[in-house]
Amino acid sequence: MLKALVICLGITLPVQAFAVINQAVRDACRNEYLALCKGMTIPSAQLRSCFRSNMQQLSKTCLKSLADNKEATQADINKYLASNRKTND
Repeated sequence: MLKALVICLGITLPVQAFAVINQAVRDACRNEYLALCKGMTIPSAQLRSCFRSNMQQLSKTCLKSLADNKEATQADINKYLASNRKTND
């Protein structure tokens, strides 16, 4: 019985964690989604591509949430920071 419970928890916990992560990103990036990528499936490769191509328009809160939840790579963040340095100079 205990073995079956451990197996069930092992299957359900990652799904629950994934749902929490998606909600965190949804909350942080809601405005960007509505303004830049409205109508795209959440999550999807198309939406990730939309956010990457509009990265300079993302808020710092949205970008931080994407990075914290592994939806943006370090390379994405570096590109964003480099772009912002150029526009602020």
